Amino acid sequence: MPIQRRVSIFDSCTTIRQSFAQILAITTARDAFLTGDLSTAEELLTQEIHTKPNNYTSYAHRSFIMSRKHAWDLALEDAIKVS
Repeated sequence: MPIQRRVSIFDSCTTIRQSFAQILAITTARDAFLTGDLSTAEELLTQEIHTKPNNYTSYAHRSFIMSRKHAWDLALEDAIKVS
């Protein structure tokens, strides 16, 4: 018989906070990109990647930012992680 894990309200709050932080980071990175602040967008996406290393969307977005900065090797590194 499998062991059932009890889910507490604190687990739900933590999950909600993490989701909100992720949405905020990507929205802010998007805003930074749209205003031409590529360094800020890169930094925010890097923070997001450190928080969730398996979030391949952040790698794809950072790859795009790096290509806009003409940092081709770094853009390729992130693109390879996506595939």
